[in-house]
Amino acid sequence: MTRSTKSKENARKSRKQAQNPHGPIKSLEELSNEYDQGSSGSKLK
Repeated sequence: MTRSTKSKENARKSRKQAQNPHGPIKSLEELSNEYDQGSSGSKLK
């Protein structure tokens, strides 16, 4: 997965989050961190 695809995915998630007022409000940083953990597993460890 390329960097640009990651950015698009993050943008899509944050837009979906903004359209869902009943869901938990997360910052862009939290969203991207969550996405990175989900896609790359234990890359940072």
